[in-house]
Amino acid sequence: MTNKELFKKNMRTIELEQHSYCNRKCWFCPNTFIDRQGPVKWLDFDIYIQILNDLSCIDYDQTISFSGNCEPFSYAEEFLKRVDKANTWLPGAFLTVNTNTDYLTTETIEVSARAGLSVIKAQLYPVAKDEPYTMENISLRMKRLSNKLPELDFSQKGYGQWFALVDNMIIHAYSKDWAREVHNKCDMVVREVGPRMFTCGEPVTAFSIDYQGLASPCCNIRGDYEPHKPYLLGKVDSTPGKIFKLYSGAILEENKYPCNVCAGKQWHPNGKLVYSEILKDLRNGK
Repeated sequence: MTNKELFKKNMRTIELEQHSYCNRKCWFCPNTFIDRQGPVKWLDFDIYIQILNDLSCIDYDQTISFSGNCEPFSYAEEFLKRVDKANTWLPGAFLTVNTNTDYLTTETIEVSARAGLSVIKAQLYPVAKDEPYTMENISLRMKRLSNKLPELDFSQKGYGQWFALVDNMIIHAYSKDWAREVHNKCDMVVREVGPRMFTCGEPVTAFSIDYQGLASPCCNIRGDYEPHKPYLLGKVDSTPGKIFKLYSGAILEENKYPCNVCAGKQWHPNGKLVYSEILKDLRNGK
């Protein structure tokens, strides 16, 4: 089976980081020591279009995450133009984005829905490392977001989870116990590494491309962190089919670096499936 066939068969999430800028330096994020607040650099547009073209050739219809280590909405106008391109080239794909919510406005959300985003994951971050993970603190963060977006009708659907529907786009606002659940990234020891209960399949089902065009087999491996350079898959360019040539689809050795310092647990590999069920429930008032 060729790499292209493996990619088509296995791929569930492709992360496409569009630019380099993040306005925050969260205590659990390597952006505290990796510069993401310098001059803004964008993923080359010709390379981006070639990626979309390649994906259209295999009728890609799974998740594209416009996340990475930036805050996508910090340059919302250009970012959403690129989302619209993805929606045009890949009408069956499931388009998602993570955001720290600092730049969210009612207008931005309306444009996002028109551009074709499927889910905005609005992350309610703690201000400080020692902030207790309590419903009171989480609710205060959610109240601030609701006050910014009064037109949205959020409903709570579990501990620290809120949902709103804008046309066919889900706004998923959530918090989690970052000190207990966050991944260790770039050798930052946020939490102790425990024994693995199952094999991580992310290198098989996921593929990440950062703003430089550098491809990695896991979103915890960064192209802008020197110790991770040996584990990158290569650089995407405007050559047709380059993403398929770079994809390896191989399980990484979990007892070797960088996997042996990762405290992450694998999430459900099919985000499109999960959120499609959530969308049905929201439409039915569940």
